Amino acid sequence: MPSIKRSTRDLIRLDPRSDGNYSFGGKNWLYNNISLDGSYFNNPFGLDDPAPGGQTAAEPVPFDAVEQVQVSIAPYDVREGGFTGANVNTVTKSGTNTLQASAYTFYRNEALLGNKV
Repeated sequence: MPSIKRSTRDLIRLDPRSDGNYSFGGKNWLYNNISLDGSYFNNPFGLDDPAPGGQTAAEPVPFDAVEQVQVSIAPYDVREGGFTGANVNTVTKSGTNTLQASAYTFYRNEALLGNKV
């Protein structure tokens, strides 16, 4: 899926249940439960963004290593709990014994810019 910043946060903001600012169900984003492969990465003090490396805008894993992002709101499964906003679980791709690589480049030029409206 295309992403402007190559970030899982871009994918979370695309969820129609989000207000576009990582808030779900009318709750502040601090009420979300953030996990990576089922391991919690919450910040109980609220001093940082909900993802690891939040103040530096770093991602916990490279965007190419993400297989899926699951967003659950008010689940009825007893295995999920401890949140009143949303449960956001990022699942990484499983490994193989073959060497794989990816490359990413960013190019911006005046010829690619549109006119101001």
